[in-house]
Amino acid sequence: MIDGVAQTSSDQRGSSGASCEVQVSRSQPAWHGRQPGPRPTLAGRFKTPPREAAFLSNLAGRISVAVSLALLLPAAAHAGAWADFETRCLSALENQVPPVVAGLGTGARDGDVVRYALTGGRTLAIETAPADGMRACVVRDPGGAPVPGFDTWIAAAVEAERYLPVAEGKWRSHLWIEPVLEVQKTIADGAITLRIVETYREA
Repeated sequence: MIDGVAQTSSDQRGSSGASCEVQVSRSQPAWHGRQPGPRPTLAGRFKTPPREAAFLSNLAGRISVAVSLALLLPAAAHAGAWADFETRCLSALENQVPPVVAGLGTGARDGDVVRYALTGGRTLAIETAPADGMRACVVRDPGGAPVPGFDTWIAAAVEAERYLPVAEGKWRSHLWIEPVLEVQKTIADGAITLRIVETYREA
């Protein structure tokens, strides 16, 4: 049988002269009851459960953010309190990763606060148990140099309703992140302090 058609041939060698029909079957093998199909790939055999896949995706995203922030540090080192705050504190907590302390050594611990020296006499403080939240990141400039970059940023954030003012020099994130973040700007004794804290508030 070729392509489903039986082939018939006559054998003239019989003594009686009668023809003998022989059917030659060339059908495909039955594969023992199974139809051949595509072989499973390695990815098909080993699938990551949805929960672990989401965790790995989130972890990869946070690592990517941390690496990106670290690459900005050389420029921030010479740009003043706002650049230090934006790179080491603001961007980090907005992306829900720890404050960036790369290149600053071990720091000096004082209870629940670890302080690091920055350039220009500025300091970075990481508060692990602040009274007003879960953790906070602070940049202080004793020289009190103006921070127009911060002023421009917070004005745009308020206009976009990303942050809303809650008191003089205090703004809270509005409906886009949880826990709620609070950003603070304080001028006292000639020094400027920029602070961001993860509060216990829900969005």
